[in-house]
This record gives sequence, C-alpha cells and structure tokens, in this order.
Amino acid sequence: MPTHTVYFFLLPFIVSQALAIFLTAKLSGAEQLAVLGQQEFDWISIVISVILFAALFFLFKRFFTKKAAFVFRILFIASIFFSFEIVFSAFALDPLLIFLSAGVIAAAYMLLSSILVHDVLILVSFSAIASVMGMALVPMDVIFLLAALSLYDIIAVYKTRHMQEMARAFIGYRVIPAFIIPAAPAGFLKNRQEVVPSVGDYFIIGGGDVVLPTALTAAVFRFGTLHSVIVGAFVVVGAAVTYGLFRMGKRMPIPALPPLSLFGVLGYLLGSLFL
Repeated sequence: MPTHTVYFFLLPFIVSQALAIFLTAKLSGAEQLAVLGQQEFDWISIVISVILFAALFFLFKRFFTKKAAFVFRILFIASIFFSFEIVFSAFALDPLLIFLSAGVIAAAYMLLSSILVHDVLILVSFSAIASVMGMALVPMDVIFLLAALSLYDIIAVYKTRHMQEMARAFIGYRVIPAFIIPAAPAGFLKNRQEVVPSVGDYFIIGGGDVVLPTALTAAVFRFGTLHSVIVGAFVVVGAAVTYGLFRMGKRMPIPALPPLSLFGVLGYLLGSLFL
C-alpha cells in the first residue's frame, strides 16, 4: 500500500479522540445524559456481553443463515440512529427534532453508499458511543475492560481466529461496523458494498479498536481536558505503532486493541503523575 495510507489509517483515531472530548464536554451538561455519571456500571458485565454477542452471532449465523443479514442490518442502522440521538442531545435540541434528525441520518446512511459517507457517519457514531461509555465508567473500570478485551482480541485473532470469520461475515451481510480505509483517495468515493479487503485495497479498522481506547479518553475528562488530550494523543501513538506492526507482519491480521490500550493507559498514568 502507498505510504500515504498511514495518514488515512491514523485519521479516524485522531478525529475520534477530538470528537469524543468535545462530545463528553457537551454531554456532561446535558440533563438527560448527565445522570450516567451517577450510575454504577460493571466492566465485567460488558466483557460478558461481548462474549455472549460473539456466541449468539455464530449461533444465528449457523441456524438462521437467511435471516442473519436482515437482522444484523436492522441492528446496525438502529445503532446509528441511537448514537446520533446522543449527539443531537448534546446540543439541547427539542426531543422531536432530535428524533427526526437522527432518523434523517439513518436514512442517509441507507441511501448513500459511498465509503466516505460510511466512514464519516461511523466516526461520529463511534465517538458518541465512546463518550457515553466514558461518562458511565470510571477510568480504572475502562482500563480493566481494555485489559480483558485485549486478551480476548489476542485469542480471537491468533487462536480461535473467529474475529476474521466475523469480519468476513459482516462484510458479506453488507454490515460493516468498522472504518474502511482505501489505499488511494479515490477509493473513498467507491460503493461500500464493493469492499473486498482480501485483495489488499482496503484496511478495515474494527469499531471496538476505536471505541474502547476512546472511552478511556472520555472517562479521563472528569479530571480535566488536558488529561483527556494526553490520553488521546497516546492512543494515536498506539495507532501508529499498530500500523507499523501490521506492515511488519506483511499485512496479516493482528489484534489492534492491545497496543492501542497499552499506549492509552500509559497516557493516563503519565497524566496522573504530572497533572
């Protein structure tokens, strides 16, 4: 892949960190969402939910093959709708306007099939999800979550290899909860339904690889904007390291969450020590 691909690879991480900090600042003042910071959430429950989702995915894929694509498409569109409701809620809009605006965004995703539209909407959606997670969990909970799911990521990529199978299945269903990074700028204008990562024309950055480290950036916001910026910057460094490892591995699939998590945690520790 061309050298400039690294910039396309890093861009979702850079923008998601900035957007998550902005949304967390706005959402913290939104009356309907500020209550999240007062709730107790168990990071173990999130890990169990991820494992159960993977198990249910394969059960559904095995026994309800014909319905699987439809069901996962509906769930994916619903997730876009609800995440944009969160985004619009940050601006204290009228509830009806929030509902209608989120509906327009979801409809736009279904009607506009370019990779660029996909990546932009997914970027905002993932940033909103990460912001809400960060508000609902304290930093140490997010760190435990990152550690547990990093281990899961390693096992899923190198041992069971079901992560690759899930990615291929989702692409086959035309449901891609991930960033699609083309090798050339013109690729952003192509139809997302034409994506075939195996031919080497695209990077696929999983949604969890962006949402989970970004949730740490959002969670640290309660200690100050600068602390969040430091964590976000380290997550971007972790993304650059991940890209380097991917290139060194001759573009074979790698678990991206461990290096991203490691650098995010380093940023959190350094910020805690010096701020």
